[in-house]
Amino acid sequence: MDLNNLRNNYHKLINQMEKDNYDISSIDLIKNAINFIFSKPEDSWHSYDEIRTAYTNFENISNSYRAARNTAINKIMAFDQYEITPNNLPCREVLKKGAYYKLNKEFRLLIDEYSKVLDLETIAPKSKETYLYGAASVLYSFNQLGITCLNDIGESHILCLFGDNGVLKGENNNYCFRRFLKKIGISPITKNRILSLIPKTKDVERVKDYLSHEEVEAIKSAIRIEGKLSLRERAIAAVLYYTALRATDISNLKLTDIDWVNETIYIVQEKTEIPLELPLDPSYGNYIYRYITEERGYSEESFVFLKKARPYGKVPAPLITSHIMNLVYDAANVRMNPGDRRGTHIFRHHAVSSMLSNNINGAVISASLGHSSRSSLNPYLNSDFRHLKNCALSLEKYPMSRKA
Repeated sequence: MDLNNLRNNYHKLINQMEKDNYDISSIDLIKNAINFIFSKPEDSWHSYDEIRTAYTNFENISNSYRAARNTAINKIMAFDQYEITPNNLPCREVLKKGAYYKLNKEFRLLIDEYSKVLDLETIAPKSKETYLYGAASVLYSFNQLGITCLNDIGESHILCLFGDNGVLKGENNNYCFRRFLKKIGISPITKNRILSLIPKTKDVERVKDYLSHEEVEAIKSAIRIEGKLSLRERAIAAVLYYTALRATDISNLKLTDIDWVNETIYIVQEKTEIPLELPLDPSYGNYIYRYITEERGYSEESFVFLKKARPYGKVPAPLITSHIMNLVYDAANVRMNPGDRRGTHIFRHHAVSSMLSNNINGAVISASLGHSSRSSLNPYLNSDFRHLKNCALSLEKYPMSRKA
């Protein structure tokens, strides 16, 4: 692995972060990571994945510090390989470009073609990004196996990636690659041959998780009590609970989206690009107001929720779904067992199941949550236990022993 570029230019990364007013702790994380990289002989490293694993694989560090180290390596890699400085850009956005730029020329041209095809479809930009990233990631995995054109893909390569023990097993990668093959202009023989080799995944309809009554009350209590959470965390949790907005839309919420006079919030959802107008209810509006006036302070940033460390950009959605919501669940002392689902989307599940149990019309629910289609409600119907009970068949006509 050639680290000469990083060795000769890493000071530019540090200087840019200082220029962008990053706080000292963030800059120190980068410096420490760079020192770690160069503390080993250069031939010790073969890839940034190897460096990332070595730098984060310490038993005596917390999960939050492990994540911070992971982010530091990602920023260094983005600078070293693509000359991209952080500039307040979420690292995940930088790295999403990575698979495409690492492709050989033929595969990159196929992704370019696929991008043009997707432009003609009526899909949300977020969906297009997901499809392109998924296809590029699969093609890059083939590149790593030594495959440089689709004609060279054989059964052994497919099983290596998509088999039971494959590195890309899972329905998302499978779906993205199948969709890509069907859309691009390649030989039908090659297309059908590869499609026939890809293992079919089972369509599993998972029952949506939901918040119990006790969990809801504990979370609402944690939001109300002073001192457990910062005003920012309380406001974000209140918005999530009372509006069921997606984390991306809370992250993108701007001061100008809030009409304090007419008591409404108007946004264009990032995922669907569908406008959504919500009533600014005091149940969460008061928390937003207190955060803006008491904790947020003056900033030229247009976003409502800002990071606590310099540069004070918007709170990125991944920070809301992970760190901030973990603080909320911990403060409420709920979902503390390993494997318990946390995050933000469970609040949307709760909102839908609550409205369904109260006989609210499906069209109203979809409009309230900003769904692009009524069919988006279908997965939630499995969690509507109140109405599912009405569908249960009586066993009175079927004699059973008392033991049963």
